[in-house]
Amino acid sequence: MLLVPISWAGRVWALPFLTALAPSERYCREHGRRHKKLTDWARRLVLQAHRWMLGRPLVLVAGSSFAALEFLASHVAAGVKLTRSPVEI
Repeated sequence: MLLVPISWAGRVWALPFLTALAPSERYCREHGRRHKKLTDWARRLVLQAHRWMLGRPLVLVAGSSFAALEFLASHVAAGVKLTRSPVEI
């Protein structure tokens, strides 16, 4: 989400700015494609957003489904700050 001040609303809105379709393992198997885990898709999106931000701080808030050491290590190495979501959805 991108935090944007909306003048006519008088507040800051969180707007989505980057999404990816992550096909299921079954879909990939049926169509003869290599399956990528959800953490692989998320890593690519976060690192892309980090490159676009050019030195601006990027804070990733994620649920426990992204608590994979490989996923976390790749972001720490890139300088992305990580925090756990206080509410699981």
